[in-house]
Amino acid sequence: MTRQYDSRTLRTPVGMLRVTASDDGVVAVDRVSRAGTKRGSAAARRHTERAARELREYFAGKRTNFTVSLDLKGTPFQQRAWAAMRKIPYGKTIS
Repeated sequence: MTRQYDSRTLRTPVGMLRVTASDDGVVAVDRVSRAGTKRGSAAARRHTERAARELREYFAGKRTNFTVSLDLKGTPFQQRAWAAMRKIPYGKTIS
């Protein structure tokens, strides 16, 4: 079965962002130079809509955490790195 992806772009204070999701959750948030939308399944669309809403709230100063589901694929090292980054509290920087 072919995976379906839904994507949408939104304007933010850091430029145009494209949110892409599968049926299982958000797979990517990328900076892009132009707007565009690709319609996928209803499940994937729910994830992109929720992520876009949460990003707008974040940039408006109304959100400090995200609840949208993620569908991250990567090597074991990447998975560990992403898990460690998710533990960094809002507003804190770590090097």
